[in-house]
Amino acid sequence: MTQPEPQKSMTAQEVVYASVRKMLMNGDLACGQRLIVRDLAESFGTSTMPVREALRRLVAENALEDSANRGVIVPEITMEAVTDLTRIRCVIEGQAVEWAAATISGRELAECVRKNDAMQIQTEKRSHVSYLHLNREFHFDIYRAARSPALMQIIDRLWLRAGPWLTIKRQDDDEPFFGVEYHLDLLTALHAGDGAAARQALVADIAVAGGNILRWVESRRETLARGAKEGAE
Repeated sequence: MTQPEPQKSMTAQEVVYASVRKMLMNGDLACGQRLIVRDLAESFGTSTMPVREALRRLVAENALEDSANRGVIVPEITMEAVTDLTRIRCVIEGQAVEWAAATISGRELAECVRKNDAMQIQTEKRSHVSYLHLNREFHFDIYRAARSPALMQIIDRLWLRAGPWLTIKRQDDDEPFFGVEYHLDLLTALHAGDGAAARQALVADIAVAGGNILRWVESRRETLARGAKEGAE
Protein backbone atom coordinates (compact mmCIF):
# COMPACT_ATOMS: atom_id res chain seq x y z
CA MET A 1 0.00 0.00 0.00
CA THR A 2 1.40 3.38 -1.02
CA GLN A 3 1.95 5.74 1.87
CA PRO A 4 1.01 9.40 1.35
CA GLU A 5 3.93 11.75 1.02
CA PRO A 6 4.61 13.77 4.18
CA GLN A 7 3.36 17.34 3.96
CA LYS A 8 6.21 19.71 3.26
CA SER A 9 6.69 22.34 5.95
CA MET A 10 6.92 25.96 4.82
CA THR A 11 10.31 27.63 4.67
CA ALA A 12 10.90 30.92 6.48
CA GLN A 13 10.70 32.75 3.17
CA GLU A 14 7.36 31.12 2.32
CA VAL A 15 5.95 32.02 5.74
CA VAL A 16 6.95 35.67 5.35
CA TYR A 17 5.67 35.77 1.76
CA ALA A 18 2.28 34.28 2.67
CA SER A 19 1.93 36.53 5.70
CA VAL A 20 2.72 39.77 3.88
CA ARG A 21 0.39 38.76 1.03
CA LYS A 22 -2.42 38.25 3.53
CA MET A 23 -1.67 41.60 5.15
CA LEU A 24 -1.93 43.30 1.76
CA MET A 25 -5.23 41.63 0.87
CA ASN A 26 -6.75 42.32 4.29
CA GLY A 27 -5.93 46.01 4.12
CA ASP A 28 -3.44 45.75 6.99
CA LEU A 29 -0.82 47.72 5.03
CA ALA A 30 -1.49 51.27 3.85
CA CYS A 31 -0.74 52.76 0.45
CA GLY A 32 2.71 54.34 0.50
CA GLN A 33 3.75 52.44 3.62
CA ARG A 34 7.43 51.50 3.73
CA LEU A 35 8.30 47.91 4.58
CA ILE A 36 11.51 47.80 6.60
CA VAL A 37 13.34 44.49 6.23
CA ARG A 38 14.91 44.53 9.68
CA ASP A 39 11.58 45.23 11.40
CA LEU A 40 9.81 42.47 9.48
CA ALA A 41 12.60 40.00 10.24
CA GLU A 42 12.27 40.78 13.93
CA SER A 43 8.48 40.41 13.91
CA PHE A 44 8.68 37.06 12.11
CA GLY A 45 11.60 35.83 14.19
CA THR A 46 13.83 35.19 11.20
CA SER A 47 16.94 36.57 9.52
CA THR A 48 16.74 39.33 6.94
CA MET A 49 17.40 37.05 3.95
CA PRO A 50 13.97 35.30 3.89
CA VAL A 51 12.30 38.70 4.22
CA ARG A 52 14.28 40.16 1.32
CA GLU A 53 13.40 37.18 -0.88
CA ALA A 54 9.70 37.37 0.05
CA LEU A 55 9.54 41.09 -0.70
CA ARG A 56 11.39 40.54 -3.98
CA ARG A 57 8.69 38.07 -5.04
CA LEU A 58 5.93 40.53 -4.17
CA VAL A 59 7.67 43.29 -6.12
CA ALA A 60 7.81 40.95 -9.14
CA GLU A 61 4.03 40.44 -8.77
CA ASN A 62 3.50 44.24 -8.72
CA ALA A 63 2.02 43.95 -5.23
CA LEU A 64 4.88 46.08 -3.89
CA GLU A 65 7.22 48.65 -5.41
CA ASP A 66 10.99 48.96 -5.00
CA SER A 67 11.62 52.68 -4.75
CA ALA A 68 15.15 53.99 -5.19
CA ASN A 69 14.61 56.60 -2.48
CA ARG A 70 12.38 54.79 0.02
CA GLY A 71 13.05 51.09 -0.50
CA VAL A 72 10.17 48.63 -0.73
CA ILE A 73 6.78 50.32 -0.36
CA VAL A 74 3.10 49.59 -0.86
CA PRO A 75 2.08 51.29 -4.14
CA GLU A 76 0.45 54.70 -3.79
CA ILE A 77 -3.23 54.95 -4.65
CA THR A 78 -4.19 56.79 -7.86
CA MET A 79 -7.53 57.51 -9.48
CA GLU A 80 -6.38 55.81 -12.67
CA ALA A 81 -5.46 52.60 -10.85
CA VAL A 82 -8.72 52.52 -8.89
CA THR A 83 -10.80 53.04 -12.03
CA ASP A 84 -8.93 50.38 -13.98
CA LEU A 85 -8.88 47.75 -11.25
CA THR A 86 -12.53 48.33 -10.33
CA ARG A 87 -13.59 47.62 -13.92
CA ILE A 88 -11.49 44.48 -14.06
CA ARG A 89 -12.78 43.23 -10.71
CA CYS A 90 -16.39 43.70 -11.83
CA VAL A 91 -15.75 41.42 -14.81
CA ILE A 92 -13.60 38.74 -13.16
CA GLU A 93 -15.26 38.52 -9.76
CA GLY A 94 -18.68 38.90 -11.34
CA GLN A 95 -17.96 35.79 -13.39
CA ALA A 96 -16.87 33.93 -10.27
CA VAL A 97 -20.12 34.54 -8.39
CA GLU A 98 -22.18 33.70 -11.47
CA TRP A 99 -20.49 30.30 -11.62
CA ALA A 100 -20.72 29.90 -7.85
CA ALA A 101 -24.51 30.26 -8.00
CA ALA A 102 -24.63 26.89 -9.76
CA THR A 103 -22.07 25.07 -7.62
CA ILE A 104 -22.10 26.46 -4.07
CA SER A 105 -23.14 23.93 -1.43
CA GLY A 106 -25.63 24.48 1.36
CA ARG A 107 -22.85 24.29 3.93
CA GLU A 108 -20.74 26.86 2.08
CA LEU A 109 -23.70 29.19 1.74
CA ALA A 110 -24.51 28.88 5.44
CA GLU A 111 -20.92 29.83 6.30
CA CYS A 112 -21.17 32.90 4.07
CA VAL A 113 -24.39 33.92 5.82
CA ARG A 114 -22.66 33.53 9.19
CA LYS A 115 -19.75 35.72 8.12
CA ASN A 116 -22.03 38.41 6.73
CA ASP A 117 -23.95 38.45 10.02
CA ALA A 118 -20.63 38.84 11.83
CA MET A 119 -19.76 41.73 9.52
CA GLN A 120 -23.01 43.44 10.48
CA ILE A 121 -22.02 43.21 14.13
CA GLN A 122 -18.61 44.73 13.36
CA THR A 123 -20.38 47.50 11.43
CA GLU A 124 -22.38 48.41 14.52
CA LYS A 125 -19.19 48.36 16.59
CA ARG A 126 -17.35 50.31 13.88
CA SER A 127 -14.55 47.78 14.14
CA HIS A 128 -12.72 48.42 10.89
CA VAL A 129 -10.06 45.72 11.17
CA SER A 130 -12.43 42.85 11.95
CA TYR A 131 -14.86 44.04 9.29
CA LEU A 132 -12.23 44.07 6.56
CA HIS A 133 -10.89 40.64 7.48
CA LEU A 134 -14.38 39.15 7.44
CA ASN A 135 -15.14 40.91 4.16
CA ARG A 136 -12.21 39.23 2.42
CA GLU A 137 -13.14 35.83 3.85
CA PHE A 138 -16.75 36.29 2.75
CA HIS A 139 -15.81 37.13 -0.82
CA PHE A 140 -13.17 34.43 -1.16
CA ASP A 141 -15.47 31.74 0.26
CA ILE A 142 -17.92 32.50 -2.54
CA TYR A 143 -15.25 32.72 -5.23
CA ARG A 144 -13.83 29.35 -4.22
CA ALA A 145 -17.31 27.89 -4.59
CA ALA A 146 -17.03 28.58 -8.33
CA ARG A 147 -14.63 25.59 -8.43
CA SER A 148 -12.13 27.35 -10.70
CA PRO A 149 -8.54 27.36 -9.36
CA ALA A 150 -7.33 29.37 -12.37
CA LEU A 151 -9.92 32.09 -11.77
CA MET A 152 -9.01 32.16 -8.08
CA GLN A 153 -5.38 32.88 -8.97
CA ILE A 154 -6.46 35.91 -10.99
CA ILE A 155 -8.73 37.18 -8.20
CA ASP A 156 -5.94 36.67 -5.69
CA ARG A 157 -3.67 38.97 -7.70
CA LEU A 158 -6.41 41.60 -7.99
CA TRP A 159 -6.90 41.70 -4.24
CA LEU A 160 -3.17 42.06 -3.70
CA ARG A 161 -3.43 45.37 -5.55
CA ALA A 162 -6.78 46.54 -4.16
CA GLY A 163 -6.42 45.44 -0.53
CA PRO A 164 -4.33 48.41 0.68
CA TRP A 165 -7.01 50.81 -0.55
CA LEU A 166 -9.30 49.47 2.16
CA THR A 167 -7.20 51.24 4.80
CA ILE A 168 -9.21 54.33 3.88
CA LYS A 169 -11.74 53.09 6.43
CA ARG A 170 -9.16 53.36 9.16
CA GLN A 171 -7.89 56.76 8.09
CA ASP A 172 -11.39 58.29 8.02
CA ASP A 173 -13.65 57.10 10.79
CA ASP A 174 -16.59 58.91 9.16
CA GLU A 175 -16.24 56.79 6.03
CA PRO A 176 -19.38 54.64 5.89
CA PHE A 177 -19.20 50.88 5.89
CA PHE A 178 -20.27 49.70 2.48
CA GLY A 179 -21.10 46.27 1.15
CA VAL A 180 -23.33 44.55 3.69
CA GLU A 181 -26.58 45.44 1.90
CA TYR A 182 -25.20 44.15 -1.40
CA HIS A 183 -24.00 41.02 0.35
CA LEU A 184 -27.61 40.29 1.32
CA ASP A 185 -28.67 40.61 -2.33
CA LEU A 186 -25.77 38.36 -3.32
CA LEU A 187 -26.68 35.71 -0.75
CA THR A 188 -30.31 35.76 -1.88
CA ALA A 189 -29.24 35.23 -5.49
CA LEU A 190 -26.88 32.40 -4.56
CA HIS A 191 -29.61 30.69 -2.54
CA ALA A 192 -31.90 30.90 -5.58
CA GLY A 193 -29.18 29.68 -7.93
CA ASP A 194 -29.60 32.87 -9.96
CA GLY A 195 -26.20 33.55 -11.52
CA ALA A 196 -27.20 36.77 -13.29
CA ALA A 197 -28.61 38.29 -10.09
CA ALA A 198 -25.51 37.19 -8.17
CA ARG A 199 -23.28 38.94 -10.70
CA GLN A 200 -25.43 42.08 -10.54
CA ALA A 201 -25.21 42.26 -6.73
CA LEU A 202 -21.46 41.67 -6.71
CA VAL A 203 -20.82 44.27 -9.42
CA ALA A 204 -22.86 46.81 -7.43
CA ASP A 205 -20.82 46.01 -4.33
CA ILE A 206 -17.48 46.53 -6.11
CA ALA A 207 -18.65 49.61 -8.05
CA VAL A 208 -19.95 51.41 -4.96
CA ALA A 209 -16.77 50.62 -3.03
CA GLY A 210 -14.67 51.86 -5.95
CA GLY A 211 -16.72 55.05 -6.16
CA ASN A 212 -16.22 55.75 -2.46
CA ILE A 213 -12.48 55.23 -2.81
CA LEU A 214 -12.32 57.55 -5.82
CA ARG A 215 -14.12 60.29 -3.89
CA TRP A 216 -11.66 59.89 -1.03
CA VAL A 217 -8.68 60.14 -3.42
CA GLU A 218 -10.12 63.27 -5.03
CA SER A 219 -10.80 64.82 -1.62
CA ARG A 220 -7.25 64.11 -0.50
CA ARG A 221 -5.87 65.57 -3.73
CA GLU A 222 -7.85 68.78 -3.18
CA THR A 223 -6.71 68.99 0.45
CA LEU A 224 -3.06 68.61 -0.55
CA ALA A 225 -3.48 71.22 -3.29
CA ARG A 226 -4.99 73.71 -0.83
CA GLY A 227 -2.17 73.05 1.63
CA ALA A 228 0.45 73.64 -1.05
CA LYS A 229 -1.26 76.87 -2.13
CA GLU A 230 -1.50 78.18 1.43
CA GLY A 231 2.13 77.27 2.06
CA ALA A 232 3.23 79.25 -0.99
CA GLU A 233 1.36 82.40 0.09
